[in-house]
Amino acid sequence: MAMNEPSVSDRERIRERISRWGKRLRGLLPFLSGVLAALLALFIYNALTPDSQLTRNEVNDVVASAMASATPRPPDSVRVYQVIQPSLVLIETERDGENGGTDMGLGSGTVINQNGDILTSLHVVDKATRISITFADGTKAEGKIKSSQPEIDIAMVSASAKRFASS
Repeated sequence: MAMNEPSVSDRERIRERISRWGKRLRGLLPFLSGVLAALLALFIYNALTPDSQLTRNEVNDVVASAMASATPRPPDSVRVYQVIQPSLVLIETERDGENGGTDMGLGSGTVINQNGDILTSLHVVDKATRISITFADGTKAEGKIKSSQPEIDIAMVSASAKRFASS
């Protein structure tokens, strides 16, 4: 055997390499055929559709129209108010004033449960001789302090079961 001739083991290694490359190419065949099909579809689409490019003015008109018709969503504060508005109440109070008179006060609160209990600031109802509550639907009721936490200025007021129609 001459020195330049490859040995049997060299031939086997070459065949193995060719075999591995063949397997890799067969594995790439579906991918390559997909790419070729996509390019062919793109070529056919471009050949069948007329050449129509938009002008700068047309693009500007479309953008201006879209911007004009876009309605911004309301701010979060508006949406929060819309959700809680039915539970808001007006609280009117009377207190003994100086020289035997009566002092009037106003405040607000929020209905917090089905019993009609109202959460408000303690300073709104503190030392009140009379508490009148007006609900969002316009009905009125008398109220009384159910509990309070002076250290955090919070009070819970219970509304009487009897509601009065607004005048």
